[in-house]
Amino acid sequence: MLVVSTTPSYLTALVDDAAVFPPARTPLSEAVASHVRHRRAAYSAFVGPFVIGSDRLHELPPLVVATDSATPLSISAVCAADTEMITAAVRAAATADRLSLAALELRLAAADLPGQVRQSAATCESLRRDGILDRDVMVFAEAPRRDPQRASQCDAALEAAAEAGVRLKFRTGGVAAEAFPSEQELAGAIVAAVSRGVPFKCTAGLHNAARHRDAATGFEHHGFLNVLLATSLAVEGAATADLSAMLAEVDGATLASQVRSAGTAALADARHWFISFGACSVAEPLADLAQLGLLPQPTTPAEAR
Repeated sequence: MLVVSTTPSYLTALVDDAAVFPPARTPLSEAVASHVRHRRAAYSAFVGPFVIGSDRLHELPPLVVATDSATPLSISAVCAADTEMITAAVRAAATADRLSLAALELRLAAADLPGQVRQSAATCESLRRDGILDRDVMVFAEAPRRDPQRASQCDAALEAAAEAGVRLKFRTGGVAAEAFPSEQELAGAIVAAVSRGVPFKCTAGLHNAARHRDAATGFEHHGFLNVLLATSLAVEGAATADLSAMLAEVDGATLASQVRSAGTAALADARHWFISFGACSVAEPLADLAQLGLLPQPTTPAEAR
């Protein structure tokens, strides 16, 4: 069992357990059992909800029962930004035994981004009025990448999200090199979100604390401490170039030192905007934090991998 004596507030619920998604593609039964063990561990405060496609919600209850967990499985359901899909996902989670819906992650199509955000928000508000969707369930909208050709549409979607109280989801990696945004692109997205008052989460590619090149694939991965510190800079009103430089930092010790010197209030402000990141491993980011001295050194049994 991984043993971590304390979880600092700036690390609380930082990693969402997306073990069933690429590249891990962990079998669902194994992923659920592992997540429940994470929830029983000393580092449980570090772990956010279990991320699952809405089409697989019906598979979860018997797997949770099999773990002998008395606590409902906290989930984040991923589905298309479509009224019928959202409604079906929310109803499925609400009526299922042993599930607790913490978040919805909605995939936006390429066309009419602001319209989709508004319609999704209206659907969720209707479900809340009907008592089916709790007010504290977070709603994230994943827009296409913010490249120059889509910048105006993405900015319009940001404005719509700010008005509707919808959060954003940034894709920071994947199974191909082109899935990874550059430092400049991600910095621009963070500045755009924070300046408009829209919190965000990240997904894919953030398995490690510091930016690095994966030896097996050659992909340049962003680091979650880079994102945390870049968000803190955005809160302070720093220029996009300053965020880009922070996102480009590859020395973990340097990042850890800056985290230590940032102060509790600054890190709390950053986490208000940078909600979490989805990763197919919980043990990997924990091990990185321990290696950098930001958490006590854990042991790494097979059950927590």
